[in-house]
Amino acid sequence: MRSAPKMRWQNTHTIIAPQIRADGVHVWPFDPSLPLAVTFQVFGEGQPVRMNRHDYFEIAYVLSGEVLCRVADRTFRCREGELIVIGSSLYHRMWRDTRAHPRIATIFFMPEFICEAATNGEQAEFLMPFYRQEAKFPHVVPARTGIPAEVFKLIQRIHATLPAQTTRARLSVRTYLKMILILLVNHYSPYLGTRQLGDRKLE
Repeated sequence: MRSAPKMRWQNTHTIIAPQIRADGVHVWPFDPSLPLAVTFQVFGEGQPVRMNRHDYFEIAYVLSGEVLCRVADRTFRCREGELIVIGSSLYHRMWRDTRAHPRIATIFFMPEFICEAATNGEQAEFLMPFYRQEAKFPHVVPARTGIPAEVFKLIQRIHATLPAQTTRARLSVRTYLKMILILLVNHYSPYLGTRQLGDRKLE
C-alpha cells in the first residue's frame, strides 16, 4: 500500500499572489484532466493577499490558529477547526492579524469536475452551496457541527490519491469530493431551502 504523502507547507502569499491577474482574478494551474488541487498553506511574514476571485470553487479548513476572511463587504474571524466555503463570483481574501502563523488546508476544484453544465440535473445539486452565495450566506461552517473534521479527513484522502494517474484514482478523487459536497449540501439545506439550481442567476 502506498504511504500517504506528507503535507507540503507553502506560504500563502507566495503561491496565491503571483497568480492574481490585473483584473483581480486568481488563476490556478490545474491539470486539464483533473481540475482539482489540494494545498497546505501557512500565513507567513509576507504581505496579505489582495482581494480576488476565481472560476474554481474553494474549501478551506483551518488547521491551526485563526484567520480573518473578507468576502465582499463582510469580514469573519475563522478559528481552528472551522471550514470556509467560497464560490466563484465573490471577491475575497484571507489574512492573519496576530503574530501567530495560522495554517489552512484547501481544496480547489472546477465545477465541471462534478458536473459539465449547471443544469437542473442531480449532479448539479452537489454545487448548490457554491452557486447560492447571496449577501447573507454563512461562509463559515462551525467546528461544533463535526462537518469540518469530516471534510478534512476526506481532503487528506484526496491528497493521498494525488496525482490521480489512473481511471480508478480519478474515480476515487471524484467520489471523495462528492462525499465532501453532500456534507455541505446537507449542512446548508436549511439556508438553501427548496430552491433549485436552475432558478439561480449567476452574476
